[in-house]
Amino acid sequence: MKASPMFVYRDGFLTDGTGHREAVSAKETAPDSVALSPQEAAGFLQGLESDGINLLVAAVSWEQVEPEPEQYNESFLADLREFLKAAEARHIAAVVSFKMKNNANGADAPEDGEGQNAFIEAAAHTARRTKDCANILGFILPESGGEDFRLRFARRFEKKHPHFIFFKTPDGAAGSDPLFVDAPFLLKQP
Repeated sequence: MKASPMFVYRDGFLTDGTGHREAVSAKETAPDSVALSPQEAAGFLQGLESDGINLLVAAVSWEQVEPEPEQYNESFLADLREFLKAAEARHIAAVVSFKMKNNANGADAPEDGEGQNAFIEAAAHTARRTKDCANILGFILPESGGEDFRLRFARRFEKKHPHFIFFKTPDGAAGSDPLFVDAPFLLKQP
């Protein structure tokens, strides 16, 4: 079942369904944080709440979702869903940061067309498996791969997830297309 969005993001603020509005305070998870046990996830999320974090940037790698071509890790995706649902229960918004590898230094997306298409489909499969998580705002656009790739990435979600917002990192280029949000990167600096 597809969920209605729990939050609206605009100009650095989150507004929930009751009209409550607050400035975004975000933190990115380590890629292995989204597969914590329920008890570990509860402790992690409680720590975010204690620190005043209201937006979780869930780092997810392509290799976690699709360890072999066209072989999705449904167990990992179920853990990701449960983690995001636990954040939702605590009223924490989420953005997915989908990258090539857990410890990517350098390119965060493939440079070739065939690899880019497979990457986009794995991200779309991740969105399908988490579609009932009402706290998901959208995705952070990959920095590498070029503007056409980023546009194709965003367009892939347009029909089934029209509420998704696509954020960019400070140095990432966003096109003039309305799907791109020219917003500062959401991470709270240490």
